[in-house]
Amino acid sequence: KVFDAPGKTKIQLFNSAQQWFIGRYKTDDGIEVLDTSNMRVIGKGKETVNFSSGLNASGPFRSLMSIQIDCKDGKYRCRLYSITLTNGNVHATNNLLDNLVINPESMVDLLTGKSGQSQLTKNQARGMLQALNATINNTIASLDKTMNDSF
Repeated sequence: KVFDAPGKTKIQLFNSAQQWFIGRYKTDDGIEVLDTSNMRVIGKGKETVNFSSGLNASGPFRSLMSIQIDCKDGKYRCRLYSITLTNGNVHATNNLLDNLVINPESMVDLLTGKSGQSQLTKNQARGMLQALNATINNTIASLDKTMNDSF
């Protein structure tokens, strides 16, 4: 999605994108690419997705994603991709979905009937996609706030 950042130069936005990664993820290790010729920042993000479906299948999940931010004068584009969800490194209590690793595409396939094989039920997949969507919206709102803050 493309976002407006009125009055911001591409260099200001490029610097803000780097600072957002460092502030959000408490390290600059997640930044993989700093492309000054294209004003592009690419990195890995880790977010917690709080999912609850009852039936001993709830708890925090870790969402791993690649985040690409392209900067131009007065606007920037944010792209999130290669998203996976796992609870293997997150402490969940009595979870029937232990060691689950899944991506949104697999959950959509389950919901649309393209795949019947999953540790998740359709209701769990729907709930997890909704929780992931809320987490992604929160991540993007955080980025937008940083990108539009004054220097």
